[in-house]
Amino acid sequence: MSARLRGVYLPLLLVFLSGTLVGGFAHRLYTINSVKADTRSGQEESRRRYLEEMRTRLKLSEQQVSNLSDILDDTREKAKAIREQSKPALKSVRDGHAARVNAMLAENQRVEYAKLREEREQKRLEKERLDQEREAKEKAARTRR
Repeated sequence: MSARLRGVYLPLLLVFLSGTLVGGFAHRLYTINSVKADTRSGQEESRRRYLEEMRTRLKLSEQQVSNLSDILDDTREKAKAIREQSKPALKSVRDGHAARVNAMLAENQRVEYAKLREEREQKRLEKERLDQEREAKEKAARTRR
């Protein structure tokens, strides 16, 4: 093969291989499963699928489906109460963590860490507020059924 042909084929081969590599990477990014951010709607979807599976596999009557839905509501409320009861203990764990982190930081780092903790607390409170609103809407929707 002449040097002139190698000078043409080698760049074409490199372009083809780099396109294949970039295409494969892009395909991987496109098809990768992402984390579901809205867990509440995921929970509602799981609840719907569970009710549907129970209804079809066990051939539940409408009254039984209604009873099962009430049982699920009650279970959710009990689990929520347990989470609420554990909040003080979790706060204690978080505060202990913060104290240990603060102890290892320099003064200028402590200031930034305090800002970081405040930002995270605001986000947590906002998420909690949105979750409560969403839960109230879902409860209202379930009672209308």
